[in-house]
Amino acid sequence: MRKVALQLFFLGMFLFACTSGLKVRLIDGLTIWNWGGSPGRTGYTEERGAPHYSLQWTRRLEGAVGRSMSVDGESLFIGTQKGDVEIVALVSGRRMEHLTLVKHGSITCLVGDSSLIAASRSGAPSLWVYDFLSGREMWHAVPGDIQGEPLLIRDHLVVVTYAGMCLAYSIRHGEQIWQSTLGAPGTGVAGMGQVVVAAAENGEIRAFDLAEGRLLWRTSMEAPCSATPMLADSLVLIGSRAGKFHAFRISDGNERWNFPTDGNIFTTAASEGGKVYFGTAKGTLYCLSCTTGEMIWMNEDSSPVGTQPLLSRRFICLGRLNGKIYLYNRDDGEEVWNYALKGRIRTAPIFSGKMLIAASENRYIYGFVQE
Repeated sequence: MRKVALQLFFLGMFLFACTSGLKVRLIDGLTIWNWGGSPGRTGYTEERGAPHYSLQWTRRLEGAVGRSMSVDGESLFIGTQKGDVEIVALVSGRRMEHLTLVKHGSITCLVGDSSLIAASRSGAPSLWVYDFLSGREMWHAVPGDIQGEPLLIRDHLVVVTYAGMCLAYSIRHGEQIWQSTLGAPGTGVAGMGQVVVAAAENGEIRAFDLAEGRLLWRTSMEAPCSATPMLADSLVLIGSRAGKFHAFRISDGNERWNFPTDGNIFTTAASEGGKVYFGTAKGTLYCLSCTTGEMIWMNEDSSPVGTQPLLSRRFICLGRLNGKIYLYNRDDGEEVWNYALKGRIRTAPIFSGKMLIAASENRYIYGFVQE
């Protein structure tokens, strides 16, 4: 029954793609959107964004939304903490399809072209790849409880686990290419070129060769960590729960600079144009120079930052635990817009064309359109 349901699900998605202009290509043409945008998790999009948005639709899902969402063409894919993938129409919020992967457990997903990649925080298997065209599961794996978001880089799918492992699989065939230890539960993984960088809860950061999983270097922030590494300007940029933000060289792991902040850092940073942006549990949003670590500006707020900043060409978009979604000018950090949602915000927002998509913890997703 589950196989038949999956085939009907993907047949429906294929027919929708044919009628709505979605791109449908074989897996060799993968252009899947990683959480954080690029494999380096920089959080940057070429979308221009706008200074003001109006609410166009809301939808309540059956399960709470996870940390990330994914857009492909006119469809929004959402992994839930109930074990489902929900698909809604981007422009209207209309529910299109629903796929249950596990009975209980948080699901995150990546989607693009003809494939859906789904990962579970618990259970076995915990990693799947499905093909839209055939309606079939291409492969699944049992890496363990996956932490952070899966990373698609070149033809590798890389994950980190609660058991403290970093594992790489072939995206096409599913065979495990390599696995390496992290020494503690993983928090996230990013990649650039032939290097994969993973962080662990104990504050250790390790870099591996993408092809073979060989350890290139290891270093430590000497403080607990919750964030995913972000790679930009030949640096590994990441903050710790002790409130210090660090920049390490990708080439050898040596620390380039560090910057003490006003509070614990739980979320991943974003970067573009030689600047790095991140928020703290105290509520302050910082902009630093990637080269020197010097502060360019900061915006103080009383509510903790709950998401990675999303960067458009002109604006920064992020959610806070007070339930508001915000827009700031990238140049000076001035707030230009906010909107109160129905719950705390821990899911990264998405820009897509004239749309801004956000989600709150009480199972709601929201579609905004530029004014």
